[in-house]
Amino acid sequence: AGPSFDSFFDELGQDALPDSCVKICVDTALKPLFERNTKPDLVVALDAQHWNVRDFCGTGDWRIPVAMALSAPPAVSGVLGGDLADGMNGKCRLFWTRWTELTVFERLARLGLMPLELPPLGSVGLSAVSLALRLGAGTVFTVGIDLAFTLDKYHCRGSPSHGELLRRHDRLGGLYPLAALRTVSTPVTAGAATGGPVWQDDPVLRRCRSLFAAEFAKGGRVFTVGGSALPGIKTVSINEALENVKKNAARYSGAPPNWDAECGSDCGSNCGSDCGSDCGINSAKSALLLEFIKNEEAALGELLAVLKGERKVTAARLDSLLDAASYLWAHFPDCAGAGGTRPPSTDIVFLKRVRAEIEPFLNLFRPAGLKAATR
Repeated sequence: AGPSFDSFFDELGQDALPDSCVKICVDTALKPLFERNTKPDLVVALDAQHWNVRDFCGTGDWRIPVAMALSAPPAVSGVLGGDLADGMNGKCRLFWTRWTELTVFERLARLGLMPLELPPLGSVGLSAVSLALRLGAGTVFTVGIDLAFTLDKYHCRGSPSHGELLRRHDRLGGLYPLAALRTVSTPVTAGAATGGPVWQDDPVLRRCRSLFAAEFAKGGRVFTVGGSALPGIKTVSINEALENVKKNAARYSGAPPNWDAECGSDCGSNCGSDCGSDCGINSAKSALLLEFIKNEEAALGELLAVLKGERKVTAARLDSLLDAASYLWAHFPDCAGAGGTRPPSTDIVFLKRVRAEIEPFLNLFRPAGLKAATR
């Protein structure tokens, strides 16, 4: 959803993208695509902030599969009309990046319940490219992944941030986000001589650009169409990109990417007879998931009873319960700042803070257990 998104579709005009290419977009690009009547095959959502759900507003009756990070807001799974066990229209598929070390991830992995893992790349655009490379064998062309901004806008027309900029335009606030220039921005490419835009970046975007080159420059499968020049990535014209897609049409099905090919070694013949063509949560995995939820709920219930003074356990047992439920305290500043090490179980202030975290997780596990039991 970078500024070059607009120039791409302005040049494309009324022509539609070929059915022979699989179209993967980030969540911020969904509304701009809707306004241009271009329906993607897959939407990627990564950010954990709840305000990112607004990216899905105003897309009419579209039903599109969503690739959703485990850290994304749960509401993302249903905004396009589907959920984790729905059919291909509106299906939500999970992936995750190892943003922290939690013992619950280890327990889920042992049961084969962890989703597809992608490297932590710090940007939904980079994660979308990484996912595209995993889900297909063909060439990947990026559009609008500029990792830079122009002097007049951060994002393309139709994106939530650009719409907000237009809504706030008045006599005191102009259309140009000049506040961006107050940061440590540096020119990326100077297009004044050629009539093109002058691109800028800042320390965060500069880091993303370097990471893009380190991750995708090798292999020769990733190209960018217009936009700001990404280091190590060849820039091609829109005509070159479309010609490549047409020549390799036999390699694409035009259908949503085959997610199941990457969902783990437990798929295929080991999935179970009830799996069929949809490797969602089958009966075997549903039973494992239900058992996992019951165990988590029981452990949290025991810990809650101990902290309320209703049950006595040994110090070793209390330590074990606290370590197993590290998701209750890993986000505490004193724990995160200590490399994930918690205070001792004799620290009353720490235990009181843990006590306040338990009920929300119990409320999360209980309806999830009921849902898993009905599948």
